Amino acid sequence: MDLRKLVYFATIAECASFTKASEKLCVAQSALSRQIKLLEDELEVELFLRTSKAVELSTAGEALLEHAYGLIHGFERAKADIQDLRGTPKGTVVIGVPPSLGPIVMPEVVKRIQGEFPHLSLKIREGTSVVMEEWLAKGRIDLALLGHAPTSLGLRGEILTEEQIGLIGRTDLIESARAVGFTAFADLPLVMTLQVELLLDERLRKARAIFPSTVEIDSIQVVKALLRHGAGLTMMPVGFFRSEIARDELRAVPIHGSRLTRPIALAFSLSRPMSAAATQVAELVRAEVAALVAARTFTITSTPGASAVFLPASRANRRTAATAR
Repeated sequence: MDLRKLVYFATIAECASFTKASEKLCVAQSALSRQIKLLEDELEVELFLRTSKAVELSTAGEALLEHAYGLIHGFERAKADIQDLRGTPKGTVVIGVPPSLGPIVMPEVVKRIQGEFPHLSLKIREGTSVVMEEWLAKGRIDLALLGHAPTSLGLRGEILTEEQIGLIGRTDLIESARAVGFTAFADLPLVMTLQVELLLDERLRKARAIFPSTVEIDSIQVVKALLRHGAGLTMMPVGFFRSEIARDELRAVPIHGSRLTRPIALAFSLSRPMSAAATQVAELVRAEVAALVAARTFTITSTPGASAVFLPASRANRRTAATAR
């Protein structure tokens, strides 16, 4: 088994097509098929289940893919470590980013790498923070930008800042919420992603807050579209909506009585040393997050006449207050 066969195998698995993998690798499809056949003969297993529309990994193929990523990435790290001895950061660095932070943090990082480190190759992988912790543990990425502090054993986390969470929606709905509270929105659901809902769940339970029904959506873009159409409000980190808030399409106000934030962290594996190239990328990410903090990207900026929205009281508290009156 050699590295070239593993690279071919992993690329076919990612593309789910011999034809697309052939184009991506710039290798004739016949040569690609021949190398995979040699790999299957060597391992005495079938790696792909071929259908008329696509190719799918067999059970053996799925098992090999996890090892393949580790071996390929390990070779790239070894190459980078040797090149580091020449002084200038070189090699390939793979960073994982969540969809909420990647579009905010990474454009300037990529721009600086292209301008200052032409021999450094960056690969960006998008996924949820939970998935990226798994990728770090398995050696599929070098570092990760997370929307929470790492929880997995074997990972080291560095908190870069905290991002404020607020009530976000169209200005007219935000104004109504400030005036009468959430109790007026029985027919106007909160629009949330599962990840943020889980992030807030424990804190909101402690505040004994009662909210309208919740619409759970995986896509941030769909959440934004619903908010712009006035189909609901959301409680989410403000950075998600930086562009929309700047264009006055949406408004963000703080939640009074409960400082809701989420940490933004860099995470690394404790079991693998960082290459000079990965260290340089981490430094660029730190610098960009610091610049965004200075620009108040992760903070709810005040506007004239703006005020906080109060968390609604629990039913028990409302009964107590009514009795007192």
